[in-house]
Amino acid sequence: MFYEGREKRLEIIITGHNLLEYSESFWIEMVSEANTNILSQIKNKHISAYLLSESSLFVWHNKILLITCGNTHLVKAAQYFQKKIPKKNIISLLFHRHQAIQPNRQKSSFEQDSQLLTAILMVSLSTGEAIIEAIYSILQIKSLTPITNKS
Repeated sequence: MFYEGREKRLEIIITGHNLLEYSESFWIEMVSEANTNILSQIKNKHISAYLLSESSLFVWHNKILLITCGNTHLVKAAQYFQKKIPKKNIISLLFHRHQAIQPNRQKSSFEQDSQLLTAILMVSLSTGEAIIEAIYSILQIKSLTPITNKS
């Protein structure tokens, strides 16, 4: 059995909503979209922290950080989140995904993820809908092959 331990990260910052007021069922559904589930939770008035079957979720009043590994699909969690939060309230969406050891075992490729994330945040200026400094940063860190001197 093979386990893909490469980390994937989704960070979303919003305005206009207090994420700490969202129900536990919202977070359960969101992480299930990523193909993981909540094992336990601790919280205080500043943060809720969830231990997941495939890593962690942290929720502040205006920000989430979802960190997973294995065969998860964070873009599906981002899609779910965006359906519940208007695009105009998303200030920043950061997605990090390292090169998988066995990419064929992942639910999607980096290219597919970046296309879907772009579609999630694309807003036509002709509609008058604006994203307040909405920024998405899609990063793929590839393994580097050392350059050898052939002389």
